Amino acid sequence: PPRSTLFPYTTLFRSGYAPRPDVGIPGRDSAGAPADPRGGWLLQRVSSDYGPLEGPLTVMRMAECSLKRPGAVAFELAEGRVGRSAGLLVSLLLGGFAIHGLLVGLFAGGHQIWAAPVKVMLGAVASALICLPSLYVLACVSGSRVSAGQASRLMLQSLALAAVLLVAFAPVAWLFTESTESVGFMSVLHMVLWGAVAAVGIRLLGATLRRVGGRKVAFLGAWGVMFLVVTLQMCTTLRPLVGPYEGWLQPGRKSFVGHWMDVVHEPRAVPASRRVTP
Repeated sequence: PPRSTLFPYTTLFRSGYAPRPDVGIPGRDSAGAPADPRGGWLLQRVSSDYGPLEGPLTVMRMAECSLKRPGAVAFELAEGRVGRSAGLLVSLLLGGFAIHGLLVGLFAGGHQIWAAPVKVMLGAVASALICLPSLYVLACVSGSRVSAGQASRLMLQSLALAAVLLVAFAPVAWLFTESTESVGFMSVLHMVLWGAVAAVGIRLLGATLRRVGGRKVAFLGAWGVMFLVVTLQMCTTLRPLVGPYEGWLQPGRKSFVGHWMDVVHEPRAVPASRRVTP
């Protein structure tokens, strides 16, 4: 064909034209990069929900949207009403961990009723602050466009989701709190509950970071394991949590492995007022 008929097409390829990132392309993710089939349904759900929330934001609405529309919550944290949504998630996080800490303290009673909630909240916040820099570095190394502020707020979203899930499991924890007197069993139960909800939160964090930053964060699974280890060590540092109150903190240094082995193999009795009589 004459050269003139090819002119529109040649100029199209020479102009550096690229499709908009927010337009779906088969085989490509939201940033135009090759799609990873391992992204799974959660990434698809976050991407489909990624957009502003209509109407006013409240704590209860943020809790509901964290479960039903995580992509919309991520949008508000990254590009929407950043301050309002982050503040509500902080309230949600602290409230959820306080409720879970109250259940932890109710097992032993006494001073643990107020000490355990405070320690649980402090432990969750401190663990997040300790692990946040490494998360941001991994995102940068992976080529993500996410900023430090966005990474911190998306991590806040994942922790808030974990707090909501802990509240959902509160009836289960309460049942065993009122029906057993084994400190070792209750310690393992709370550790299993925390591991389960933290795994859900870390998976959501990976999906939201990928949607906002445009790249999958490398070694996020290894980072998640490190975060869980940090939280367990933080619980050991803030001991006692489940057992009877023996002061605000116990002296001496101890790893979480040694502490949990001592708790399991040397069970201590709860106060007589908390024991269940036949």
